[in-house]
Amino acid sequence: MSGYLRPHQREDLEREVQGIDKTLSNPHSMARIEDPGVLLQRKRKLASQLEYLTPPDTSGAQRDALTQEERELREWITEGMPSDQEMRRCPPGAVGKHQRWEKFRAKAKVQFKDITGKIKEQTALARWKDIVLTLSKGDVDKDVANFERYRPRTSSLNMDNSVVDGKTFVGVAYSPEYEEGWTRVFGTPEEKRDQSERDTEYEQLKQELADLKALIASDGVEAAPEPRKVRKQKFEKKTAKCGRKIDVRGLSRHELACSKCKAAA
Repeated sequence: MSGYLRPHQREDLEREVQGIDKTLSNPHSMARIEDPGVLLQRKRKLASQLEYLTPPDTSGAQRDALTQEERELREWITEGMPSDQEMRRCPPGAVGKHQRWEKFRAKAKVQFKDITGKIKEQTALARWKDIVLTLSKGDVDKDVANFERYRPRTSSLNMDNSVVDGKTFVGVAYSPEYEEGWTRVFGTPEEKRDQSERDTEYEQLKQELADLKALIASDGVEAAPEPRKVRKQKFEKKTAKCGRKIDVRGLSRHELACSKCKAAA
């Protein structure tokens, strides 16, 4: 596992810290909290994580040294790494090959000097991820430190007796119409970022609305009363010539249609 946080992970922690600060600065919200110390403890923990797990800023010389270290470490880790076909189809020897690679390459301990010059120890794969996250600090790509991008494409094992039958896949070239339809349905990366910003604004507005409701409740302002149900209007009833009680609106129609009313007339 990598020590440093991805950009989206740091944004989540920063958003949580901002929410705690907003709650602590609102007396109406604080009045409903039994133990504010829990919030303060959570805030200190998040601030410590952000400080410790955020990739440091680097100078030009430091970036050059990290770039060279990343390239050498990546070439060393990929040596003996099972290919994507070997991992997917699992031919004889694939499991042992993966275990050897994981033990002697990916999880092998390496020593290095950090930005401050201190000698530290970390697994090779975790060190590579930290270097990449440091060099690409601020990159929103969630797969920027995904080592699967460098998994070998050529296999050294015999695929004839694979556990999983496989097919030879070739690259697919999508037509402009397909790409246009994909963009129309799923949107462009810029539109996705805009949607993310709108979602953030929505959460902020929702929090402000909750604070406003708490403020109204604390000031003793009563909410608007529920609208009264409109009762159905009742009309006067009169006695027809036949002796029946009839609504005044239908009295004339009843006397014209009723045989007893006609006879009484």
